[in-house]
Amino acid sequence: MARHRRRSSTTLAAARAVGVFTAVGMTAAVGLAPAAEAATAPAADTGTGSVTVSIVEPVAVSGTAVTTVTCTTGHVYQASVTSVPVNGDVLSFTVRAPGYHGPGNYPAVVTAQLTESDGTVVTLPAGPVPTTITATGGSTTIDGQTPNGIPVDASVAWVCTT
Repeated sequence: MARHRRRSSTTLAAARAVGVFTAVGMTAAVGLAPAAEAATAPAADTGTGSVTVSIVEPVAVSGTAVTTVTCTTGHVYQASVTSVPVNGDVLSFTVRAPGYHGPGNYPAVVTAQLTESDGTVVTLPAGPVPTTITATGGSTTIDGQTPNGIPVDASVAWVCTT
């Protein structure tokens, strides 16, 4: 009769992380190429969330918007923004960093949707991309192309709503 051994919580967490990173790697195969480096997060935490965006491609959009940025922590860090207007366009995004254990640098899966002022919608799946997570928010840079071959060069930084 075989003996069954209980895995430690550390071993189980590592096994989960490997599974998540395998799924993230598959996303990268159909998503964007990883970015070289992350952008700088906004400096001040005002209690209200904010998003600073700089998109060079597929359309030039840049600016900072005060908005609700929902951030959750645990084994997975997640920051999300829904429908924030930035210079006539509308941006929504989610950043998920598995294996989260406090502020630092993580590979994260980023999904974003940019609705341009003319109604054109660009969906941006990316992962894993280098992401910096701080005690108050974070930042990431995406440099690659969508599954449809549209070039993307963008940086996003956020401050979480407290």
